[in-house]
Amino acid sequence: MLLLNEKNLRSDKINEDLIIYQIKNGLLFGTDALKLADFICLEHMGIYKNAVEFGTGSGVISLILAKRGKINNIYAVEIQEIYAELARYNIEYNYLSDKIKIIHGDLKDCDNLFYDCDTRILPHSADMIFTNPPYIKYDGKTSGNGGILSGLDYKNISRREIACNISDILKSAARLLKNGGDFYIIYRPDRFQSLFSAMVFNNITPKKIVFVYANKSNKASLVLIKGRQGAGEGLIVENIFI
Repeated sequence: MLLLNEKNLRSDKINEDLIIYQIKNGLLFGTDALKLADFICLEHMGIYKNAVEFGTGSGVISLILAKRGKINNIYAVEIQEIYAELARYNIEYNYLSDKIKIIHGDLKDCDNLFYDCDTRILPHSADMIFTNPPYIKYDGKTSGNGGILSGLDYKNISRREIACNISDILKSAARLLKNGGDFYIIYRPDRFQSLFSAMVFNNITPKKIVFVYANKSNKASLVLIKGRQGAGEGLIVENIFI
């Protein structure tokens, strides 16, 4: 491990008998990652042939989907070298290197996402794209709600729109998805308008929206969305409680 320090890693066992290593003082995966994986599995009963993940982090979502046999081949893109290294370590540790390929690159430069010198993600080649993206607006000093930034750059980039924003994500998704390909995302309800607008602008039609609530007395804490490239109208809205 070139950048990772083993003393700064923790291991967590999750369902599917997966062991995930995480950076202790980094952004740890939570309910949102697990909810997105479950949502994808419930929405698609078959197997996706070829998929792309934007912002894989530790690789947890790709690992769950590969372990469940939902996707034959995943290109997991990560802009931060330390997390690309961590995801690669987790994939090798869980013996899923044949299913998941890590690309250390910038999703905004989606025409130059190379797995190796000869293999890149081609435009309009992905059957599915999924992402659990940064969701906090970034003004250069504080978070969108006035919170103080962490001193750890890799934690900031994971949470805040420093390296990309929702428009960047949808623009690149539209470039890589096949016509009729599916797009999955988990996001914050207070950013829903920005997400919805970016999807429509890039011809990724929202097909299903699920608002996630901790209980019936609270406001929605998360929103799951499935979109489809080039699809016609027809939207399902549901609520779930956790």
